[in-house]
Amino acid sequence: MQESGDELNGLGGYFDPALYNANAGTFLDPGTYKLVNGVCYVYTDCAPEGIVPNRGPFALPRINFAWDLDGEGNNVVRGGYGMYYNRNMGNVEYDNTLRLAPNAYQVGTDFWAGGGYGAGVGLTYDTIREATLANRIGSLAINTLDTDTKWPQTHSYSLSYARRIFYNQVIEGSYVGTKGRQLVSRINGNVMPYGVMMSGTFNGINLADPVYRYAVASDGANLSTFRKFNALNGITDYNYDGITNYDSFQLTLSRQTGRRLQYFLAYTYAKNRGTLGGEYSIIDPYDPGRTYGVLASDRSHTLNVSWNAFLPDGAKGSLDN
Repeated sequence: MQESGDELNGLGGYFDPALYNANAGTFLDPGTYKLVNGVCYVYTDCAPEGIVPNRGPFALPRINFAWDLDGEGNNVVRGGYGMYYNRNMGNVEYDNTLRLAPNAYQVGTDFWAGGGYGAGVGLTYDTIREATLANRIGSLAINTLDTDTKWPQTHSYSLSYARRIFYNQVIEGSYVGTKGRQLVSRINGNVMPYGVMMSGTFNGINLADPVYRYAVASDGANLSTFRKFNALNGITDYNYDGITNYDSFQLTLSRQTGRRLQYFLAYTYAKNRGTLGGEYSIIDPYDPGRTYGVLASDRSHTLNVSWNAFLPDGAKGSLDN
């Protein structure tokens, strides 16, 4: 990927769990708000310029074969395989490496948060100046990019058997499939460890008791205590774990040599499965299998029929003058 002007000016970065300081707050520099806890920045010489390296050359193998079993074109076996690469949308890299403090802040205020402005006057055009970054920034939620860069792959393959039958017809049965791998997906990188609230104590409260556990969990402020990176409100990690699997059986019947009538009938039974949610799918951080299933684009049964009918040529013959 070409380095952008922003990255060359040192505005890029990404979250690195190894840099997170559990004893610090959201910012490692309270008061200036330039260093988010756990973020590796270009301008501090922690991250390389460009963040995502230029890719090397790709190998895109293709193989196809056809075998005329009887040497007369009446029984033919065909098959093939190909692998293809694509590129991610630029937003994957740029939006998730550049939209970090101090490059960007997403803060706000409202009637309730500004209730104390102006010594109790509340939020008005005159008191809005009191909504400073220092008193509104709070805990951040950030997006970040998995630096183990991968490129979306598609594997396509097929195997078919065709036989010429009566009335100049050809019937063919085929297996056709594709697999998508290394597709862009997202995962919550700041969830509580699975089952962490099922045992132990919290501020002297026995978490093994469902009633007391509910009391603790009902206060959102308590939940951050159980997160691994509790100084940050949320971490959305863009990675390359999305997958798709398409498998189909295709049956065709065709007649393409007739003088008056030609036709093509195709029936497909297929299953289209993969990471649910489409582009930028959100994967379950506890059990990825719960976000794998039949995709919205799945069509189990498809029938296509097309034909050509040749009508008599009315232009032939003589015309009376």
